[in-house]
Amino acid sequence: MRAPATEPKLPAPFEHLSEHLHWASWEEQERMERQVSSTVEELAVFYDAMLPLTAEIFAYLENVPIDESRMRNEDRTLFSLAVACADVQELSEDRFILGLGGGTKRGNINRLGREFDHPATRIRELIHAMRLAWSTPASEEVGYHGRYVELTGGGLRGGGQALAFGRPYEVAETRQPGEPRETPIYLAAVNRAMFRLAGDLCQGLCGHPMASLRFIEETAWPEIDVGLTRSGRSRADFDHEAWIITAISADREQALREVKHHMARFMATRSYAIVLDSQGYEDVRHAIQDAFFNRRGDEALIAAVPDEVAREHAIFGTPDEVRRQAERYEGVVDTSTFYCASSLMSKERIRENVELMIQTFGR
Repeated sequence: MRAPATEPKLPAPFEHLSEHLHWASWEEQERMERQVSSTVEELAVFYDAMLPLTAEIFAYLENVPIDESRMRNEDRTLFSLAVACADVQELSEDRFILGLGGGTKRGNINRLGREFDHPATRIRELIHAMRLAWSTPASEEVGYHGRYVELTGGGLRGGGQALAFGRPYEVAETRQPGEPRETPIYLAAVNRAMFRLAGDLCQGLCGHPMASLRFIEETAWPEIDVGLTRSGRSRADFDHEAWIITAISADREQALREVKHHMARFMATRSYAIVLDSQGYEDVRHAIQDAFFNRRGDEALIAAVPDEVAREHAIFGTPDEVRRQAERYEGVVDTSTFYCASSLMSKERIRENVELMIQTFGR
């Protein structure tokens, strides 16, 4: 983009920052080169002046129209994600985890305006591209050119240091100088290719809430093991998180209806057919999809889920009952995450259920 003919001017509330205008540039490459060539002291002066005003700047920009012709293209968005991950990882002192997932066909069309075909290949390339950016020195260019993913820009590491907010920060003492500050990646997966990808490239899995224990043991883990073997790792190197549909209530029948309704909305999704089909429940899936896609109403959706299917794919009942049901996941997954069966619940009931989940499982 060409620079404007006139010198840039700051809005009145921020005129006192004019001494830093030499940092302003329409070209990203120029900004990156200025950052890389500046001393730590020069960078600190700039960011110490700017960061305390971040909230005020965002508030001001809320009233500024956006020129869509200047929006970043797809590879710029990906580079921004890589930078944001490095920033949050620094701010959180290495507690940040990046979650990725392929989504569903309809969800992607609604959100992205297009299909997200070949999700495993796309996400594999995305992971490789971001890890390349995180491990490339700031003085070098990143150039990743995959089948679906393109990423260009400056590296996000400086000699012995990582780069956050565009400035180097000290590497933690537990990390050797020059060792990449890599953000752990957990993958949301339902299908076999994504399970293998999680085992191959990711530190963990966010299991789908409708996955039963049988599905985890007979389908998910064997495919994850294939990926782990490919990457020379074992289950000890991997965090398998199970997200478990949960409804807690003194009224057991109410809790049962709530989990049935919530899981049925998941099970109606065509791309999730593997969960029921792999367990011999194709007839249940057809009944659920008939009720859902033909808009037969909540009662028909609940009735389409047999009690035994609800028991296999969720936990529900009183606090003591739910606590006992959750024990079956021990030794099969590494982490249990309790997922509120909210689709049939009022706001008050959601709050009650979440509070009961905390009381039941909190430590």
